[in-house]
Amino acid sequence: MIRRLHDLMAVVVFLGLAAWVSAETPSRLDLMGPEWQENAISYSGYRDGQSPRDQIFPSQAEILEDLRILEKHWSLIRTYATDRHSRDVLEVIRREDVDLTVMLGAYFAREPGGEAANDRQVDDCIELANAYSDVVVAVNVGNEALIDWSFSPVPEYRMRRFVRRVRKGV
Repeated sequence: MIRRLHDLMAVVVFLGLAAWVSAETPSRLDLMGPEWQENAISYSGYRDGQSPRDQIFPSQAEILEDLRILEKHWSLIRTYATDRHSRDVLEVIRREDVDLTVMLGAYFAREPGGEAANDRQVDDCIELANAYSDVVVAVNVGNEALIDWSFSPVPEYRMRRFVRRVRKGV
C-alpha cells in the first residue's frame, strides 16, 4: 500500500506539472508553438560541457535567455536541486522580473552514504523557499527517492522526516 501510494503521489505530481507525450507524438516537438502552452515545465539549463556533477553551471546570462523563452509559454518551472543553478534561476527571476514562478526541488543522494548531502539539500530548500517566497510557490522533496526503480533511494522514514522539516520550515 505505502509503495503504491508513493508511486501514485509521484505520478500525480508529474501529471500536474507536465504533459504526457504519447507514442504517436513526433520525436521532435515544436515547444515554441501555440499548441504547446501548458502551465508548467521542468527546467534544467545545462548546455554542452556543463554539468552539476562537475560543478560547471550555466551563467546567469544563459539562464535569462532560457527563462525569457519559457515565460512566453509557461507560468511555472520546476528545478531539480538546491545547487548553484537553482540559486541563479531564483536570483535571475527576481532581479530581471521574469514572469515565472518556481517549484523548487530538493535532490537526494543514495542512502546510505548520502545522509549529510541530503540534510544540506533540505536545509538549503528551506532557506531558498523562504528567501525567495515571492518566486517559490512550491517545493518538491526527493521526487523519485521512494520509487522502486530510483537510482538514489532514501529510506521511507528519512523521507518522512525531510517532508516534516520542510513543511515546518517553509
